[in-house]
Amino acid sequence: MPKKTPYSELKEAIAILEKERVDKGEVLKEQFRATYESLNPINLIKSSFSNLIESPEIRNNLLSLVIPFLVQIFRKRSPKGARREPVSKVAGLLLLEGLTIYLNQHPEMVRNIGQFLKNVFPKKKTPDPNDE
Repeated sequence: MPKKTPYSELKEAIAILEKERVDKGEVLKEQFRATYESLNPINLIKSSFSNLIESPEIRNNLLSLVIPFLVQIFRKRSPKGARREPVSKVAGLLLLEGLTIYLNQHPEMVRNIGQFLKNVFPKKKTPDPNDE
């Protein structure tokens, strides 16, 4: 076993520090890649939408805003004669109220819709520069 000299100890310390620098450089590159991906506009929208779906207060408020809007869209697409009848207006209101009550009692439906939308817009995979 060779005798330890200050020079050999210094060489070992330098080698250890260089290995740590390389490891920390890799970690920094990975963090930069993750930050870059999270700041991508599509990913920002997806993460915001996921947070929106998971929050029960916002989900209930959003449902109370979106459902009447959707009912109005469907009502305008109905035949012109049916739009003027009071029976169809009452039926639309009852449908709206029933849908609101159902979705408030079954929040997993909203979560399922959110998961479906996440699957429709999948996350792009970035090419790995190490594969080349």
